[in-house]
Amino acid sequence: MERQTDLRVQLSAEEEERPVIIRACDMCRKKKIRCEPTAQGCGPCTKYGTRCHFTPIATKRKPRRPAGFRYIAQLEQRLLGVETLLGDRPLADLSTLGGYGTNRLWPHPAPELRPASLPARQPLPTKAFAQKLIEDMFSNYNKFLPLFNEEDFLREFHLKYESSSPRDAGWWACLNVVLSIAHRLRSIRAADPTQDHNLAYGYVQNAFSVISELNVSDRSLSAVQALAGMACILQGTPDPAPAAMLVAAALRLAQAMNLHRECSSPGLTEAEAEKRRRVFWKVYILDKDISLRTGRPFGQDDDEMDAFSTVG
Repeated sequence: MERQTDLRVQLSAEEEERPVIIRACDMCRKKKIRCEPTAQGCGPCTKYGTRCHFTPIATKRKPRRPAGFRYIAQLEQRLLGVETLLGDRPLADLSTLGGYGTNRLWPHPAPELRPASLPARQPLPTKAFAQKLIEDMFSNYNKFLPLFNEEDFLREFHLKYESSSPRDAGWWACLNVVLSIAHRLRSIRAADPTQDHNLAYGYVQNAFSVISELNVSDRSLSAVQALAGMACILQGTPDPAPAAMLVAAALRLAQAMNLHRECSSPGLTEAEAEKRRRVFWKVYILDKDISLRTGRPFGQDDDEMDAFSTVG
């Protein structure tokens, strides 16, 4: 009888691609003794004069689920909702939400990321028009990719809009990211998108003007949101390096704030803790996406995180 230390058998036609490893014969397995292979069968069966027989047993192991798999499934459902909403719209329209893919859709080159802060370039609109833009963005883009909390953002808007300036780096960058995305959405529907393209370009330059402050001195949730928002805007560019840099910066800042850890700030309410989880997961997904597209290592190790969102 042919016998090997690891006998591989095939269960059926359906499972022929998944071999099963048998390490003990029926008798040894029943008596729970060590099965020592010999030329005749195995040591115990030879000793006791019994027939050495091996019955194939399938060991079914559940595939390892990635960290936060339920939340990832919810994000996939949202993506399906976006695809359903877009229907047969050409793929080129999608690039207007997150990239500077072609000169026809975006007449400017991709904004440059420089180590030193740049002065703001685009004046802010009136408060009434800015509120309209913000509402458009929250009813469309943010509905499917909710990087910002609408209630919190509008509260900050009414408190700070008149005094908005680069000195409040987190709020300034978040505000200009939202305005830029809103104009990109408007350009899709406009017969002549040039004006909306120009305004969107100006607002994203405003956000880029405080990148140094966001990376160095502003350790706040809004700073993480701003960096992630700028990465979303650059996500569709032919060169993924600027988006990758912004995602990496957002992830490092999130890790410095312990957003990837549960109960990192015991004094927070459950609502505040959930907001932190949600922001971390947006950055986590962006990191996975840009890493898979560029072939670079992930910035967040799944075994070194335990922040799981409870709400989709």
